[in-house]
Amino acid sequence: MVLREDLGDRLAEAVRRVRERAGRTAAVAVVTPSEVNGAFARRELAGVTSFIRVSFVTPHALHRALALPGLRAEGLRPEPPGWLRATLWRSLDDLDLGPYAAVLREPGWLPALTRSVEMLEAGGLSAEEVRALDARDEDLRARARMLAALMEAAAEARREERIAGPEDEARAAMRAVEGDAGVPANVPAGAVLLGDARNPKRVARTLSEWLAKRPTVRLSLPHAPPPAWGGLTAAAPEAEVVGAEPRGPTVRWMRTPDQVRENAEIVRRVQRAIGEGTALDRIAIVLPDPSEAIALREQIERAGIPASWQTGPALASTPAASLLLHALSVAGGEDSVAAWYELLTWPGLRLRQVLGAEATRGRGRWRRLLSRCGAYRGTAVIGDALTACLEELAEDDDADRAALDGLLASYGALREVTEG
Repeated sequence: MVLREDLGDRLAEAVRRVRERAGRTAAVAVVTPSEVNGAFARRELAGVTSFIRVSFVTPHALHRALALPGLRAEGLRPEPPGWLRATLWRSLDDLDLGPYAAVLREPGWLPALTRSVEMLEAGGLSAEEVRALDARDEDLRARARMLAALMEAAAEARREERIAGPEDEARAAMRAVEGDAGVPANVPAGAVLLGDARNPKRVARTLSEWLAKRPTVRLSLPHAPPPAWGGLTAAAPEAEVVGAEPRGPTVRWMRTPDQVRENAEIVRRVQRAIGEGTALDRIAIVLPDPSEAIALREQIERAGIPASWQTGPALASTPAASLLLHALSVAGGEDSVAAWYELLTWPGLRLRQVLGAEATRGRGRWRRLLSRCGAYRGTAVIGDALTACLEELAEDDDADRAALDGLLASYGALREVTEG
């Protein structure tokens, strides 16, 4: 795989666009979803030009940096890494966990409990709101009471240790934004947005208000997924856009009759890319199985090409590859009702994000509706049977009709992909 994108050039252009409005030497913050993205962007920018006063920050780091001065003024300190997990572990012995007591005290459950409390707090829910959850199932109500008790224990520990909670942090960050306070040691007068990812509600609000006061440019990447809820795109929808298009083919697929000729062809293509001026750190070779790297390493070393190697699990075991293999099997004739149901409900498929809420209504009823349609195998046969089933449903059966409408919409979209 040969990478030849002009990300560094586009990023440099975005910084210049911001400084045209904020000042020639204004400090600029490049906001990326993660520190890994920021490190990559920093390297790409350094490869094409040099800038002073350009910082790289994540939304969470910006949110916390804005809040820090206000928290210190109130005598509060940020939550140390691992504090919530340790606090919940200590609290388990003091809480009445009911029927879950024996299970939840097992160490393997602690990360899940910590993540649950973090998500509830990040969503702005209080312990009282969680406890008041109106669920039909008594088991769900018992779980809500248990989580509310854990949230109260964490809140009490924060008060005793003078540690800022998510609400304290959000309040201090918003005061800093409203007072136009800058990030300590660096006061960005403008921002460049690179990438997108979902942010908690409080972080998204801080980011949106902070960006509204600064010239902002968003770098649009090719083949980017739809905007994430509370992400960088949603935080500044009116931002100026700078496009980043690939200069040439990003991925070159290659297959040969045997492993020996494949390795030789890989070496030839790498040498050709080097001859065309592609930097060594812009070239990556991706193999489907780590065992194939041994023979390739010998060829690479024999050709005198410096290389570093990273080995992970076989690509076929990754969630994306498993989804692709299952979709290919359906397209290849393994198109039973069971196979289609598994594809329609695949966890990583994200039909709601791609097709909208209407196409995923009543997913809990899809298994029953597929079994009632009367078909067993055949993509076209199943589609016709679902359409006939919709016509036979009673007019007043609104729930099943809505679920079947959503099922048909999702089925039709996936059918176009598998038959395309």
